[in-house]
Amino acid sequence: QEFGLTQEEIILAMRAGKLQFRVNYMHGNPWYRLLRHEVEALVRDKCGSDHLNKKKLQKELADLNKEARRLKTRLKVIDRRQAEFTERSNMFMEALDVDEVIAQLLVSEGFSSVEEAAYVEIAEIANIEGFDEDTAQEIQTRAREYLERREQELNEEREKLGVAEELGEIDGMTLEMMVTLGENDIKSVEDFAGCIADDLIGWHEKVDGESVRHAGVLDAYNLNRPDTEAMIMAARVKAGWITEEDLNPEPEAEEAAAEEPAEAETAGNPASA
Repeated sequence: QEFGLTQEEIILAMRAGKLQFRVNYMHGNPWYRLLRHEVEALVRDKCGSDHLNKKKLQKELADLNKEARRLKTRLKVIDRRQAEFTERSNMFMEALDVDEVIAQLLVSEGFSSVEEAAYVEIAEIANIEGFDEDTAQEIQTRAREYLERREQELNEEREKLGVAEELGEIDGMTLEMMVTLGENDIKSVEDFAGCIADDLIGWHEKVDGESVRHAGVLDAYNLNRPDTEAMIMAARVKAGWITEEDLNPEPEAEEAAAEEPAEAETAGNPASA
């Protein structure tokens, strides 16, 4: 491939004595070791001296393009991580009312949410370089106070939107989700039960041959499909549309349901009389 020669051309040159070779084996399969300068001479004779230079330049260009793509991918990863770092640092600065250095130290140590800072063992914060137990205690106190204020604000917003409190009894549901649902006119258990996973986490469709993604109502919460479907089914149970038994039928019931069609077919078949 590097020299633009086919396998047939190489074998013919070997038979004609233009290429010296040595047979080697890998996993029982033969392959030929050739001398590079003889291969280059064969290419020059076949295609002219310029051809070899063009092939070398094409290979170098391909290698450069490959390296450029690799670097672009790496830069995108770095940019994304930097954006996440900045976003989380700003979140801690605002929520905990701390300066940038403290916020960045928390993020550097792996803290990604105020909830983590509020409820981890105090030693995990105190062991951060430059922190002590008093600093850790103050950070944790501010984190818990922030969460209490945030919960109160979200609950007030939920009430203003008319979102039913019982919606929060669904496993996995948070107050933030309830507010977002209310802003999208999903305000009761029945409303939520009537949704499908695509409504909540988005879906893809082909448009002019390209895949286009449509956002879901709860897109911002990074829910996966199995968890979303489980929440919807829990809402349907709560709404009385189905029962827990419908979700988890007994093995005997499954067997009986499978046998019913066969029995009906036998009963309706005159040959079986």
